[in-house]
Amino acid sequence: GLSSGMALFAIPLLRELRARYAYDSAVTDWDQGNTSGWLAGLERAITLAPHDPFYEHQVAATLLRTRESESDPARRLELTRAIIQRLEHSLAAGVHQEVAHFNLGWLNLELDRAQPATRHFIAAARLVPDKGGVYFGLGLALQAANDERAAIRAFALEWLNDPLSMSSPAWEIPLLAPLQPAIRAEVLRVYSELRDRHAAAGTAEAWTRWWLGESYDQGAFARGFSADARAFAASLPAVDARTPVLRDAPWARVYTAWLQPDDPAGFMKAGGRDTAYVTALQRRAQRHRGSFHAFLTAPTEDDSALIRTYRRQRTGYGVLALHPDGPLIGDVYIVQENRVATHFAAPLLPPKGWLPGRFLIRLLPTPSAQSVDAK
Repeated sequence: GLSSGMALFAIPLLRELRARYAYDSAVTDWDQGNTSGWLAGLERAITLAPHDPFYEHQVAATLLRTRESESDPARRLELTRAIIQRLEHSLAAGVHQEVAHFNLGWLNLELDRAQPATRHFIAAARLVPDKGGVYFGLGLALQAANDERAAIRAFALEWLNDPLSMSSPAWEIPLLAPLQPAIRAEVLRVYSELRDRHAAAGTAEAWTRWWLGESYDQGAFARGFSADARAFAASLPAVDARTPVLRDAPWARVYTAWLQPDDPAGFMKAGGRDTAYVTALQRRAQRHRGSFHAFLTAPTEDDSALIRTYRRQRTGYGVLALHPDGPLIGDVYIVQENRVATHFAAPLLPPKGWLPGRFLIRLLPTPSAQSVDAK
C-alpha cells in the first residue's frame, strides 16, 4: 500500500543522505590534512551512492595530486592506472561525463594507448565542444595512431576554438613544429567555409590572418571582438609607423616599452614585478626591434621565463554536481602558454569558444578505422 511505496522511496533517499554526510565528514578530514580519512570517507560515499560520479572524481583528483609529487616511475604508473580505473567506473553513471572522458584521453595518451585516447577525446568534444585542449589532445592521439590527415584537422580545430592557442609553446616542440604549415593551411581553409555560415567568422579570420602574418580583410579586422581589439586596430597605423599611442591597455603599455628597448622602466610598468619575466621581455624587444608584430607573435624562442605551465582547476565543479566543492578537481592536461601572447594579446584575439559548439562538432575529423579500433 501507501506505506510500502513510501518505504521504497525513503530507502534510496536515506542512502543518499548518508553518502552526503560521509562526504561532509571527509571534507573535514581533508581540511585537517588527514588524507587517509578523506579517502576513506569518499569510499563510504561511493558505496552508499554508486550512481553519483562526483565521489569517484574526487578520488581520482586526489590520486592525481599524489602522482604529481611521486618520483618513482613504477609508483607513478600504478597511480595512473588507478586514476583510469576510477574515471572509467564513473562513466557508468552517465552524468558529468566530460571530465572523465577528457582526463581519460590524456591518461591513455600517456600510456601510448592511442585508440582509447581518440575515443575519449571525441566523446569529450561532443559533450563540451569549446573545452580548451580537447582538440589538441585528439590531434596528438590521431598523430600517435599515424592518422595525420585527421590529426591536422584536430589541431586546426584547437586554433579555431581558441585562437590564442596558436601561440602555445607546444607547437615549438620537434614533434609538432613541422606540422604548423599544414595546420595553418587547414585553419584558413575552414575559415573560408565558415564565412557564409557564421557572422563572426570573417572577423575571427581577419585577426587570425593578421597574427599569422597573412593578408587580411581590414574592415573585418577593425570590427574586432573587444574594445581593446578595436582600439588596437585603430592604432595600428601609428604602431606600424613606430609613433606613440595614447591608450591604456596591456598591449599599449608594452608597445611603449618596445619603442625604447634599452630602458627597463617601461617593461617593469608593462610586465609587473616578476624580474625574470621583465628581463625576458626586454631581451625579446631587443631581438625584435624592427617589428612590434613579431614581438607579439614570435614563439618563445627557448626563453623559459616567457613560458607558463599549469593545470586548469575546475572551480565550482562541486556546486555544478550539486555538492559542496571540497578540494578543487584539476585536469590531467598541462596547459603551456607563451606569456607575451597571454598577457598582451589575449584581449585582441577572438575569445575561446567564439565559434558555437554546433559548428565545432560538425567539423570534427573522421578518424580512420585503425585510429579508434583497439588492437
